[in-house]
Amino acid sequence: MIRLALRTIERTVNNQFISRNESGQYYLDVHKDVDYDALIEQRAESVDDEQINRALFETLAELLERPQATYVPGYRIWEYELEWAERRIMRPGYLFFGLPGERSTAQPPRDFYLYLRPLHTVPGTLQPDEVALELVPDTTFLELLRVTAAAVALRGTATSGSSHIYAQKAAGFRKQLLHWLQSQGGRVWRLSYGGHTRLLTEWPRGAATARSVTEMLNAVAATCLASQFAGQRPHYPAFTGLQRSISRQALDDTARAALQALAGSIPTQQGQAVLAALELLEGSTLRPRDSRYAQHVLTLLARQGEGQVVNRTMLLTAQTDAQGNMLAEEDPQFGLEPAWLLVVLMALVAGGDLVLALPGNQRIDAGSFGEAVKRPLRDLLAFRHIERPRDLPLAALLTLFQVLGLVEGLIRDPNQRDEGVRRMQQTVERELERTVQTQHLVGQGLLLWHSAVLEGAVLAEVQRTLADYKGRRNFKPSRVCYHGKTT
Repeated sequence: MIRLALRTIERTVNNQFISRNESGQYYLDVHKDVDYDALIEQRAESVDDEQINRALFETLAELLERPQATYVPGYRIWEYELEWAERRIMRPGYLFFGLPGERSTAQPPRDFYLYLRPLHTVPGTLQPDEVALELVPDTTFLELLRVTAAAVALRGTATSGSSHIYAQKAAGFRKQLLHWLQSQGGRVWRLSYGGHTRLLTEWPRGAATARSVTEMLNAVAATCLASQFAGQRPHYPAFTGLQRSISRQALDDTARAALQALAGSIPTQQGQAVLAALELLEGSTLRPRDSRYAQHVLTLLARQGEGQVVNRTMLLTAQTDAQGNMLAEEDPQFGLEPAWLLVVLMALVAGGDLVLALPGNQRIDAGSFGEAVKRPLRDLLAFRHIERPRDLPLAALLTLFQVLGLVEGLIRDPNQRDEGVRRMQQTVERELERTVQTQHLVGQGLLLWHSAVLEGAVLAEVQRTLADYKGRRNFKPSRVCYHGKTT
């Protein structure tokens, strides 16, 4: 208790008048009379702009909850996200504590660049994907910045006994800076975009509600950049069935939910919303061929000759660094991330339209689809190419089963195909019998109150339609050959 009390007194008097000997004993030291506040005030008169901006950026990093580790070593650059509200997804970009001239240091290129400018700098010309912010401080804030920078500078040159005093002083000043920033809100920030500069509070921020400076900043920047996002990816899917926008961190889990929905698991709102956004559903039924994203893949496959494949490099464009290391991949046609493209490819696999080839000569087709979706997503994302199915014309048969109202699993599962073909034949025979009966009734003449319902050109057209329908459904004379067996 005595030691604790002495340490408290020591902190209260800024380490003045109290010393400890080698044995750990405390004693009064009338010669130890350092006035740390006076030294900080004196040092504050000579701090330069670089030191002041460093103190500012350290404070802003805490305000914006930025990690100590930066994206680019030696630069105050972080990965950042802004909401594309129209499409319910977060877009990736960069946050710079600096000027647009540092843009090229962040690779790969991303959707936006958000700059928090140093004090007393000229904004310059911004590109359409760039937003710049500038703090407009008052004299109180500037004085606090100066003493913060001074305390940090003195801490770096002080002895071990005094260093922690300056650190405590700097932390106290920074706390006051944060309080000022939070209390002033958007009134002390100027935002520049599209040739216009206004206070943050004067910019529109969509439907977003801002409870903090950070949320207001994000909402305004996202609203400014919304048209830029749409211009970059005009045909990007809209995940409007989701309650909140998909973050980059949640993207893979959301894609996993969509794959589970494809596999016939109990559908979740999340999984169904992704399938709907990718235009893979008609109502609640899987119809991948109607999706523009799937049609593009099928067109690429159709352009290849018999036995040829569509390699990964034709489906995804890679971004690499100067050493050739992979940084990111993206579908060049629609700007889809690899996870969304995988969902489209797996929907086509489930429909029997293609086979997905993985490393190690592994292949996923409609028959192995159910087991394949249980694999880790990273394994599926490592696909090498796509190719045409080598087995039955499964896509056409699945469409036929849908038309006939049969369970698709009977033809999709190799172990049930014999039963599937048998039921298909039974259904076709019943349909043929109904058609023959209808032809007979029409041929005899349909009467209503002793008058013919069909006659002349109308009767002839109905008879031709029934004959054509019968011909299309009449599989029995030619019979079905499956795996060398005639059924």
